[in-house]
Amino acid sequence: MKKILDEIKEKIEKKPLYMPFIDSTVYTMEEITKISKSIRNSEADMVVVGGILNVDMNYMNNVVKRVKENTDLPIIILPGNTGMVSKYA
Repeated sequence: MKKILDEIKEKIEKKPLYMPFIDSTVYTMEEITKISKSIRNSEADMVVVGGILNVDMNYMNNVVKRVKENTDLPIIILPGNTGMVSKYA
């Protein structure tokens, strides 16, 4: 499996990257599902998941899993705090 940084470097040489951001602190899980499905049908290269509000690791894990259920794109975490890290990304 390619490391994400290698994948970014490889893709960015060919074209600008499109990496939509899902703010896990703003959207409900139902909305995250809809957004993820929309991203799956787009030309996105990767998905960025994060937020600025406090969420716990369990919630973040659930968000990342939900995004992965609906798209096969790599996920980059942009954490607002230490609880926003997920082993599923």
